Amino acid sequence: VGTRCGIKGRRAIILADYGGILAYVLLQARYFMQQLGGFPDEQAHLSYIAYMKLHGGWIPDFRSMRIYHDAKPSTLSLTTNSTDQFNYLGHPPLYYKVMSLVGAMQVNGTDVSYHITRLRLISLGIGVLGLLTLFYIAYTRIRQIPLLQLLFALIIISPANMVYGISGISNDTLALLTVSIFILGIIRFNEERYTPLTYFLIAIGISASVLTKLTAGMIVVISSLFVIFYTLVIKRKFDAILRPACYLTYPSI
Repeated sequence: VGTRCGIKGRRAIILADYGGILAYVLLQARYFMQQLGGFPDEQAHLSYIAYMKLHGGWIPDFRSMRIYHDAKPSTLSLTTNSTDQFNYLGHPPLYYKVMSLVGAMQVNGTDVSYHITRLRLISLGIGVLGLLTLFYIAYTRIRQIPLLQLLFALIIISPANMVYGISGISNDTLALLTVSIFILGIIRFNEERYTPLTYFLIAIGISASVLTKLTAGMIVVISSLFVIFYTLVIKRKFDAILRPACYLTYPSI
């Protein structure tokens, strides 16, 4: 393929490869949703979303959150009592706020009804956007060799819990997207594309990751510090940091 096809032919094969990988991911997700009996911590994630839906706001009262169970089919009763288990999730609220606004939950007094399949599909869609961002990075940065691009795509989805993790309700799906956005921004920065878009991608990736999952936020923040140190101390490219396009992103962070 690499020697007999022109660049357009190779690109077509690469896009077909990515399409096949994406279809494989969706088929796996369908199997996990229909055949398995739930996902790790899903009830706790669901309870967090329901709490945000009922009480609104952006910062929850973590002390009052519980793990709620169905009082009726697909309905959580959020009346606090001593028999409810404390919600051990201490994640930042961005993912749960977004999921509470997508229209898959309805408030009826102190009860919150939900559509579990719709919530899972929306969460899966967020994770797929993260995968597509990584595929875009590979397609635009790696050599146009179909087998090499296919290898990259397989490496991305090969961890045993990758597709399984994004098939259920979990803030890991949004963390995958936000960290991918950050990586894209850092790559553009390394390519010396010092445009406002580059700095905004980095800033959005940092702030959204910190607001989604603390470990993901720690990764992007530490990575940013290493990049800044390398840029200023090793490469001595002070103009890469000290420019208006960079200053404009400070409010985002």
